[in-house]
Amino acid sequence: ENFVDKGDAPKKPPSFGEVLYRTLSRETRLRAFNKSSGSYETIVQRKIATSLPSVLSLSCACAGRKEEDGLFVWRGNSMGQDHWLPEKVEIAISDTGNILVSEYVQELDSGTGRWVTHGKDDAISNVVAEILAKRKGHSAQ
Repeated sequence: ENFVDKGDAPKKPPSFGEVLYRTLSRETRLRAFNKSSGSYETIVQRKIATSLPSVLSLSCACAGRKEEDGLFVWRGNSMGQDHWLPEKVEIAISDTGNILVSEYVQELDSGTGRWVTHGKDDAISNVVAEILAKRKGHSAQ
């Protein structure tokens, strides 16, 4: 995602947890041909994680189209920290199949820390959550 607006003024940099959440739960709108209507229709393609690896390796190459697009994020700070990468990150899949990314944020001024969670537990519809639950049940047997 581009973090520079159309007027080339930098936006507030997202936190690492926000970027990781958007990457793991990406949604794309596509046009697909519908045979029954004989026309193209918009569909939504969504990444849905069904399991997580014990070790997750991330590519941190984010230079973007122009040098400043991605480097802006790395150079800045977010959420009151002096660095972009959090001390700790946790990724979980909820019972309904939604991705939740939590990052430990240490406040610069007070030195206190807190967990911030990105994602919501209703991003996947109930129908899709039920299908995922059935698949998990079949694979566990």
